[in-house]
Amino acid sequence: MKDDPIRAVQRVLNLLRLMNEREVWSLQALQERTGLPKSTLHRLLSTLQAEHCVYSGPEMAGRYRLTQSVTELSRGVTQKNRLADVARPIVIAATRDSKWPMAMGVIDGPVVRANVCSMPYSPYSMKPTSIGQAYDLLSTALGNAYLAFCDRKERRILIDLLNQQDCGLARWNAPALRQMMRNARQRGHTQRNGQRNDESSAIAVPVRSRSGQLLGVLACSTFSRSMSPSWLARMVPVAKATARDIGEAFGPD
Repeated sequence: MKDDPIRAVQRVLNLLRLMNEREVWSLQALQERTGLPKSTLHRLLSTLQAEHCVYSGPEMAGRYRLTQSVTELSRGVTQKNRLADVARPIVIAATRDSKWPMAMGVIDGPVVRANVCSMPYSPYSMKPTSIGQAYDLLSTALGNAYLAFCDRKERRILIDLLNQQDCGLARWNAPALRQMMRNARQRGHTQRNGQRNDESSAIAVPVRSRSGQLLGVLACSTFSRSMSPSWLARMVPVAKATARDIGEAFGPD
């Protein structure tokens, strides 16, 4: 009887994960760890050999090892993907505790693009998700935060991009831009106040790695006219602690 296709894929992935634990494996050792029949293991290993992901030449005496080709499976995984995987459960847990929606974004050209969102887990979300949404660097809390907390070299690049793409930089004179960034650094966060009832207000904080590298920015939002001093006093520390937890969990750069 043939393996169910989904079950077969699961077995291959589990086998690859297991083989990452040591350099060389015997069929017996793999059978003991997986609990699979040796005939099934031999079939899976033969398939992986045909795809050049596993090697077992004459000199291996019946043992198996992974090959360099396995690394090709992760070439599409970037630091941004890894950051999203790390941040998602932390952001969701923070929202479940505080009740307010959060979103994390990473730089994407002249905008910050949301790649983590906890809106479905908040009773106060104004929309179902913000994943993929682009946030302007000049008019949003997330964008302001990235501009304020990135290093000087990256900031020059971003401002050049804004100038080239006519993204509204003209409405920001240099003193106003410097003042916004100065205020953000003094407070440790940026904030945007919604002007209409259908808009949200938000704060945003930097997400840094253990070495201090800016990985992204994290926002927490509320209703347009609900950003009171008491809300800020309660949620700014929550946002900063959540960002710190993400940076710690992300680990080395």
